[in-house]
Amino acid sequence: MLSYFLKELTNISLLYNRHFDGVIVSMHQSGSHWIKHILTILFCRMYGIDEPESINSFEIIGHPKVPPIHKNIPQIVHSHSIAHPLMSFKATNDAFSLPKYLLLVRDIRSTLESHYARDKKFYGDTSFSDFLRGDKKGGKFHKDIWWDIRFLNSWSRVIKADPGRVCVVRYEDLQADVASEVEKICTFFEIEASRESIDYAINGSTKDKMNDKKGYGWVSIIRMNQVNVYEKYNDGDRTFIEQTLHKNLVDDFGYDYSKWD
Repeated sequence: MLSYFLKELTNISLLYNRHFDGVIVSMHQSGSHWIKHILTILFCRMYGIDEPESINSFEIIGHPKVPPIHKNIPQIVHSHSIAHPLMSFKATNDAFSLPKYLLLVRDIRSTLESHYARDKKFYGDTSFSDFLRGDKKGGKFHKDIWWDIRFLNSWSRVIKADPGRVCVVRYEDLQADVASEVEKICTFFEIEASRESIDYAINGSTKDKMNDKKGYGWVSIIRMNQVNVYEKYNDGDRTFIEQTLHKNLVDDFGYDYSKWD
């Protein structure tokens, strides 16, 4: 675990690239493309901007290293970065004048299944059970359970030290009531959007409409089919998940990993 700490200590992206109004930080497969698309449509409507053709465009919602090209809109970027250890101290965050962070989380079991389904072509004959147990050295998979644990634990420490700087949105809550969650996001980022504009952005961000746009080409961003995630886990997988998360996860963010219904 020392190698992880050293890696996180040298990852200064969020500290260096910090001059934004807000940063979306997310687990993989936790709705980040959905939120980014909604905000993109919302800002285009509010500021009279043409919508980007590509779902991967950084024109409106940027990246810490690729800011939005339009400067008259809220400067919001997206990252999957694990929080730097120094961000666990409010004094550091204040000294660096760090922005607000929207933290997108999802049931770890769902993110793992979704990631495996999307990227299994890169993992050869690796079974889901083998992928599930991950690689503690961090080199075998694009992301795994150990990455999820490190990511969530790092942001748990930030929330504990500086709760007003982080707003948590759970993917499942977004699915249940997207309008309320988007309104919460706008309030947090101080975006003065009307409910009419929010509804317009949500209606323009259905799976079908997002899937019609240009993507990466090598992978489908929008998963159109619905699956029962828990059916992918056998008894051994379930025991591994429960024991591993109970032992290593600092905050479960309201998810009960002992339940499989």
